[in-house]
Amino acid sequence: MKQSQGCVRLRTSGSTQLAEPIHSSCTGDGFHGLRVSVPPRTAAATRRLALATSNLAFVGSLSNMVILAAALTVIVAVAVQAQPDDASARGLAAAPGRSPSGTSSARKLARMAATSAAENVTYIRIAAETWQPYFLIGQDANGETVYSGIMWDLLQMLATKMNLRFEIYRPPDGMWGVELPNGSWNGMLGMIQRQEVDMALGPFAVSYQRTKVADFPASIFVLPHRLYLPRPRGSPDLSDFVRLFHPLVWLMVLLSVCVVSLAVWAASRMEAQSQHTLAVPLPAFKVLLQVWASLMQESCEWRGVGVGRALMGMWFLVTLVLMNTYSGLLVASLSFPKVAIPIASVEELVAQDKLPWRLEQGGIILHTFETADVKMYKTLLQGSKGFFPDCFAAREDIARGRFAGLCDVLAGDMMVAKTFSSTGRCDFYSPRQNIVTHTYTLVLQKNSPLKENVNFWLQELQERGWVDQLVNQRVNNGTICKLSPGQEVGQVPPSPLAIMQMWGVFAILAVGLGVGSFVFLLEKMANLLH
Repeated sequence: MKQSQGCVRLRTSGSTQLAEPIHSSCTGDGFHGLRVSVPPRTAAATRRLALATSNLAFVGSLSNMVILAAALTVIVAVAVQAQPDDASARGLAAAPGRSPSGTSSARKLARMAATSAAENVTYIRIAAETWQPYFLIGQDANGETVYSGIMWDLLQMLATKMNLRFEIYRPPDGMWGVELPNGSWNGMLGMIQRQEVDMALGPFAVSYQRTKVADFPASIFVLPHRLYLPRPRGSPDLSDFVRLFHPLVWLMVLLSVCVVSLAVWAASRMEAQSQHTLAVPLPAFKVLLQVWASLMQESCEWRGVGVGRALMGMWFLVTLVLMNTYSGLLVASLSFPKVAIPIASVEELVAQDKLPWRLEQGGIILHTFETADVKMYKTLLQGSKGFFPDCFAAREDIARGRFAGLCDVLAGDMMVAKTFSSTGRCDFYSPRQNIVTHTYTLVLQKNSPLKENVNFWLQELQERGWVDQLVNQRVNNGTICKLSPGQEVGQVPPSPLAIMQMWGVFAILAVGLGVGSFVFLLEKMANLLH
């Protein structure tokens, strides 16, 4: 056994000589600088071991590079998804009235689908049509198509949450959708049935017939339909002054004047005939004038004693209560005029023939009235004098009394609020009677893969109050117009009484002057004759 430099020693194992360190301090150059003579077989084995070690090192480096590349890819994908391109949440406007078909449209869809796949977004086609206040289509100063409304804002939220890119298409006939005799549908529901679009914005009322051709996600609105009429106005006239009391009350007042006058005159004559008094009996006409003067709250001197004085005292108390009550009612009628409501319910609407009514064109009301087995619905449908596009578009015709409209409460309140904001007047009145109530939401194709996500985000937006906030942003005025006709006058700044409100007073004055002049002429003629 030979030792080399005191750092390693050679150990014989069979026919092989191995080199091993003597102690732990033998490292570095002291070990690697060692030169050992080994047999050829040992050298070949050593080379194979070195080659295998080199291959393992290369494979380990390659694996690390693959893992690093995968990690970088995941990081980039998360960053892109966290900040999507604005174009993915921006609707692309299609030409109005065009259907998403044809060679150019197919090429366009293919290009956009490829772009959407590359950007990790979903491209869908959406049908929509103008309906205040839900969805509006207009143009800006540059002639570009612009959209607005409650459903447009809601669609923008869904597009951001679901990473959607969409294109808007308008139905060629401008209809929401009604089932035709051959089983097909027109309007936007027809586009859904023919799979020309993936979604129709609407909103659409949910009905059994519509569920056969489309899927309805979570509800957005629950809205009743009501009657909207021109607001009745107070028309002051002479009868306002006499209608404060019932005719029977006025009759009792006149009879009281006659009875009291007769009783006082009789009492004065009895007192004059008495031996214990020096009273002079009053003429009957003078007694009547004094009783009437006390009724008109005029002061008068009464010299009678005994029974006559007691009767006049009681009459003064009666006239005090009576005339103060009349004065209070007169002030109240001028401040808060009573307005007669000619139509207070749907039953009164169909029972009269002065004011016609119309229905919304192509809406759920028409479909419900045609299919429901309700007598009132059939009467409203048969008595309808035509259709109108929507309540807001027909607001001037309704306000002028050309016809009454059946609208959902959100569209009706929007009509009232916008009119009050622009004119400061309450031009509409709606009886608080719900004709029919529907649930509204958007529609999807049958078995649409979007339904689960749309359901989730619609419920989230509802629970967080975003839908209510969108509604309040557009229907934020006109609360005063919800009061009964006539009551809103006391809620606005007071205005001076006009001649139309006071002409009855001047009419009474004119009648009094005429009667006085006639009596004066009679007296003059009597004096000339004598």
